[in-house]
Amino acid sequence: MKSRSEELASYVSLAPEGFKTLAKMIDQSIQDSIEARKARGDRKSPTLLHGLIREGVIVSAEDSELLSEQGIRIRAGASDSILVQIKDAPTMLPLTCRPQTSRPAEEFLQDPDCDATLFPVPEGNLRLFYSVAKGRLGRLTITRTLSAPTDYYRDCQILDEIVLQAGSDLIATVIPEETRNDADDLSGLVRSKNKIEEEGASDAETGRGAVEAG
Repeated sequence: MKSRSEELASYVSLAPEGFKTLAKMIDQSIQDSIEARKARGDRKSPTLLHGLIREGVIVSAEDSELLSEQGIRIRAGASDSILVQIKDAPTMLPLTCRPQTSRPAEEFLQDPDCDATLFPVPEGNLRLFYSVAKGRLGRLTITRTLSAPTDYYRDCQILDEIVLQAGSDLIATVIPEETRNDADDLSGLVRSKNKIEEEGASDAETGRGAVEAG
């Protein structure tokens, strides 16, 4: 039986060059999106930036025969994600920005009330996460998480992940401790419930959010 890391690596082994090309597309889209936002004079809006990055990746993939030849196809997904279809893979992987806060799922798995004989350990959900650092792609990961998609921006419980870097080898890692991506330009996507409520009244005036992209 494959370990979780081996399972994640098996996805990459189906299209190793495709993942390198995808990482380069994301990196270029991040740079283009930041420049486009500056040219438009828009205020720093993480939600808008993610929308521009998403659109750029989708358009680049549609115009790229290379990515398809390398075993990866891209299409728009729900909740501002991108669906990544890997040749011969059992499922598509949603791609979206990495949550600001992520932590290992060990606390959940070590809970005395979590008896594996009565309650099997959940398989979790596979996702592709990208982060932005210093105006470029920070890292691209294949991640298995216990968190539901609606909980990503509050707290992401990670079972395992493989970190990809454009043009380099793969490194299988289990996140050892809570990590915060404070350097990521998209960190503002993660806001507390109270903060969201406070900003709700001003959103319509400032044009913040996904509507701004229109």
